[in-house]
Amino acid sequence: MSEIKTNKISSLASNNDITIDPDGTGDTIIASGNLGVGTSSAATKLHVAGSGNFAQTFRIEDTSVSGRRLEISYNSTSPYIWVNNSEPLAFYTGDSERMRLDSSGNVGIGITPTSPLHVSSSTTGNITNVVATNTSYGNDVLQVRCARSGATTEYNNLTVFDNNTSLKMLIRANGNLLNSNNSYGSLSDQTLKENIVDSASQWDDIKAVQIRKYNFIDSDETQIGVVAQELEAAGMDGLVESVEMYSSNEEDEPVRNGEFKKSVKYSVLHMKALKALQEAMNRIETLEARLTALEAE
Repeated sequence: MSEIKTNKISSLASNNDITIDPDGTGDTIIASGNLGVGTSSAATKLHVAGSGNFAQTFRIEDTSVSGRRLEISYNSTSPYIWVNNSEPLAFYTGDSERMRLDSSGNVGIGITPTSPLHVSSSTTGNITNVVATNTSYGNDVLQVRCARSGATTEYNNLTVFDNNTSLKMLIRANGNLLNSNNSYGSLSDQTLKENIVDSASQWDDIKAVQIRKYNFIDSDETQIGVVAQELEAAGMDGLVESVEMYSSNEEDEPVRNGEFKKSVKYSVLHMKALKALQEAMNRIETLEARLTALEAE
C-alpha cells in the first residue's frame, strides 16, 4: 500500500479516499464518492456532522447583499431552516414557485400570502382535502377556534363567497348560521331510500312538546326552544343525543373532558310538527265539511 501526502491532504491508493486534515481531526474526508465534513463515515453524498448547537450548520450565502444567506442546522431541540435578511423562503417545482414562507411566518400556497395560511389555485379539482385515515378516529377532523369570548356578531367562524365578493354564508361566533337564500337541504332522492311508508301520527308527540323561553348560562340572549330531558320524559328520546364537551388545557386549547351534554335534533322535530299540522288540517277540513252539510239542511 502506498500513501501520498501533500501538506495536509492525503490519499490512500487502496480505496482512493482523500482526507483534508488541517488540524489533525479528520475534518473533511471524501470516501467512496461521499463527502464528509466533520465525520470520517459519510453516509450520503454530503454529510455534515458536529457536536452541540449549530455545530453542523450548512450555509449558502450571496455575498453581493449583506446578510443574505440560508442555513440548515440543528439546535438543542429540533432541526431548523433559517433565512436571514427578512427575505421569504420560496419552494419551486419546474420553473414555477409553488409555496412561500414569508418573514412574518405566513405560508402561501400558489399565492403570496397575506394571512398565516393563504391558498390559491386555478385547478378544477379540490383545493383542500382534510382526511383522517384512522378507522377508529374519535376526535375533530377540523376545528375552528377563536380566543375571543362572549362575542355574537363581532367576527365570523366561517365566511363563504361566490364570485369572490358575493357573500353566501356565515357561521357567527355565537353559533348562528346565516345564508343568502334561507335554503337548507338534505339528500332525499327516492333511489337512496327504502322501506318508504306513511309516517305514523305525530299528534300526541307534538301536543307533548313543551316550548320554553330561556337563555344559556353566561349569555343574555333569549331563545325559544325545547329542553332535551323534557323530550325524553315525553317519550321522544330518539330526538336526543349526547355530545362530549370541551375544557381548556394548560395551553388554553380545547380538549374533550369526558363530560357529555344532551342535544336535540330540531330538524326531525320540525318534520314531526309538519306531520301533526297535516293531521290538524285534515281534522279542520272534516269539520268544515260537516258544518257545510249542517248549514245546507
